[in-house]
Amino acid sequence: MRPTVKRPLFRRRVTVRFLKIFSPFSPSGWDIPTAAQTLVVLVHGYDVGDSEAQTKFFPTYFKRLYWAGHDVLLAQNNTHTVGLAWPGDIDAPLEFAPDEFSALQSGVPLAKWLSDQSLAYNRKIQIIAHSLGNMVVNSALSRPEIQGAAITTYLMNEAAVPAEAFYSTYPSDQAFDQHALDYGWSDTGQPPVDKQWQDQWDQINQGIPLTGCDNGNLCPTYDYLNQWNATLSAPSYVTSPAPQYFLRWNQERSGGVPDNELLDSLAPCA
Repeated sequence: MRPTVKRPLFRRRVTVRFLKIFSPFSPSGWDIPTAAQTLVVLVHGYDVGDSEAQTKFFPTYFKRLYWAGHDVLLAQNNTHTVGLAWPGDIDAPLEFAPDEFSALQSGVPLAKWLSDQSLAYNRKIQIIAHSLGNMVVNSALSRPEIQGAAITTYLMNEAAVPAEAFYSTYPSDQAFDQHALDYGWSDTGQPPVDKQWQDQWDQINQGIPLTGCDNGNLCPTYDYLNQWNATLSAPSYVTSPAPQYFLRWNQERSGGVPDNELLDSLAPCA
């Protein structure tokens, strides 16, 4: 008898609701007019449910595109707009990792759908995605199911995709380690950790860089220091614990976990 294997909750729920296509000008909510020759596809980001996508995200983006003069309606060069809802809110609030996995999974059916829409109906596809929705789209673009769909435009808005994902010759670990060392990290955990940041903070407190005074002499300026203090004391500032400008690698999160813990576990630079 085969043992019962419990799968993670977010995997079970993702398979129930992969993608939903919302079309604001069709009675059924998702039908796409056969006359549409261009599809504008809107993709929401992280922690957006179907209801919020339908009532807030899609209408907002649709209106912005319309008022910016972009074709979004069938009367405008046979263009039709649809909203793509994917399960980016499948777990408790602020559980980013399961939704990131969901975004990668959602790229598979999206690739097939884009291919069907482009090839079967000879349509051009324009995509605008926000935040983690770009993980969905990039996953789709990398899939074989997309089969040459005519994606003529793809706009990434505040993309939650690391820039190095598009780096054709990704730097070696040694290059990143050297970059960290250049910015104040110590591979031994001993001083001068954060020396660069400490030195800059000392200069800010001294009013450096100096600026010209009316009498022609150089005088200290505390613009950077005042701006930093004003930011931390603003009523709208909610980050806790407050960051310390003069520390980078030695800052600690709630519970006393230093931000450099992962880096300290790496082997020293060669």
